[in-house]
Amino acid sequence: MTKFASAKLPATVGEMSPPCRIVTLQSESGVGLDGVIYSVEHPKAIVVHLHGSLGNFYQNHFLRTLASEYLQLGICLLSVNLRSHDGIAEAIDLDRQRTVYVGGALLPFESCIPDIKGILNWAEQWGIPIVLQGHSLGCDRVAAFALDRQWTGPLVFLSPCDSKELQLRWASASGVDWEVRTNSRDPSDEEMFSLLPVDSYGVIGSNELWKYAIPTSARTLFSIMNGVPGTVFHLREELISRLDNKGYCYIGASDEILTAPPDVFAKRIRCLAPNIAVNIHEGGRHDLSKTNGWACRDIAIGVAALI
Repeated sequence: MTKFASAKLPATVGEMSPPCRIVTLQSESGVGLDGVIYSVEHPKAIVVHLHGSLGNFYQNHFLRTLASEYLQLGICLLSVNLRSHDGIAEAIDLDRQRTVYVGGALLPFESCIPDIKGILNWAEQWGIPIVLQGHSLGCDRVAAFALDRQWTGPLVFLSPCDSKELQLRWASASGVDWEVRTNSRDPSDEEMFSLLPVDSYGVIGSNELWKYAIPTSARTLFSIMNGVPGTVFHLREELISRLDNKGYCYIGASDEILTAPPDVFAKRIRCLAPNIAVNIHEGGRHDLSKTNGWACRDIAIGVAALI
């Protein structure tokens, strides 16, 4: 009988993950946060990755390529679900030992801050340098945490975007007034699943693949439009924040949801964080899995130089 461990696996539709372990960490809120750790012996540093929008710790296939590149350089990669993963999902409140509901369609943007702190509390036990990395809306989460908790470690922005401008374009094309839709009291526990109409929130990019609605509640949409995503990376807003952290930023010149020329957006990043090296990659896309691995190699090399 052939042992499964030695059997040849059939082909898959995506890249196979490097060896990894599933972990459960804990938010400051008490909720368990599931994730994955790609590790090497005697690591030089650990990169903590934050997913975008309604993402999760495993769904972006580029993370598998990026993990491989980091591992070759002696760097661990930890990717963890925030409570705002997916749309609506179950979670366990570890303090109270009961099931609760979480999800990116229900929770306010700022829920990421206690989640990130809980993740970093665990990562700090490794006793090695920590790099905080975000992709897409995850960049807003990285910035929000660094500003709120005055975190001074290295930061990595992958495909940052102007979330508020994207929503303004969506609202204009859909003929909806997002302010009217979100002008309501906070829902009670019984009303927490009351989502806005499907045309309330979404993305319009440069092609049909980047035109889609995103499920959301009034509380969630209000927090995105008026919180860090509506200010720090929103080009129409005067920049009143500054990050002194060193770091690395990837901007794809062919990013499907950039709302301004890459050099204009890069200028905003440099004003926000003068010590972050901004790299515009010709042919680069929003989803790094579409760059045949070269962007991930460059990112890993750039991050290694920060350590």
